[in-house]
Amino acid sequence: MSRIKNIIFDLGGVIYDIDYHKTIDAFSNLGIDQADVLYSQAKQTDLFDAYEIGAISSEVFIQKLKSKLNKDLEDSDIINAWNALLIGVPKCRLDFLLEVKLSFNTFLLSNTNDLHIQQINKELEEMKVNELKPFFHEVFLSYELGMRKPHTETFIEVVNRLGINPTETLFIDDSPQHLIGAKAAGLITYHHTTGDIVDVFPTLF
Repeated sequence: MSRIKNIIFDLGGVIYDIDYHKTIDAFSNLGIDQADVLYSQAKQTDLFDAYEIGAISSEVFIQKLKSKLNKDLEDSDIINAWNALLIGVPKCRLDFLLEVKLSFNTFLLSNTNDLHIQQINKELEEMKVNELKPFFHEVFLSYELGMRKPHTETFIEVVNRLGINPTETLFIDDSPQHLIGAKAAGLITYHHTTGDIVDVFPTLF
């Protein structure tokens, strides 16, 4: 790890605490059949993929989810269920990112969407922070990038945009399928599974 100059962090499950089961349960409670098959950490349907690369708007996404149900729901019911997985981020992790940023070129690469980012930004505002960008040198969000993990092309695009050497770049993610694409693009990878990244990070070096 001594040659590492750049670090690309995943967001959910590494920096920001999430629980996929909460959204799956919320969808099930709304009457969406087989919600666990439709959406999970390991796999999701084309609807969610399209939303995460910005191919459809939040409005279209909400309406398509509502169409899967046989009862009238408010948009807010869908939004609350969709955002249920968002748990939060402790301040110590934000402080950690600012520290790491002093020693490395740090970047964020997240599969995410407009509704989730809106909610995360609301929570950050309550912590007197406007957005995620101050904690990284550059932020890449799939719905803005038009590409998502685990596709190798996504990592190649990010590396090329940044002009960095992948062999000097560490990618940290909690989803094993994402590491495969990163490795194929030449990045060094770390699968974050247990513990707080604040405590785990020093052991990597």
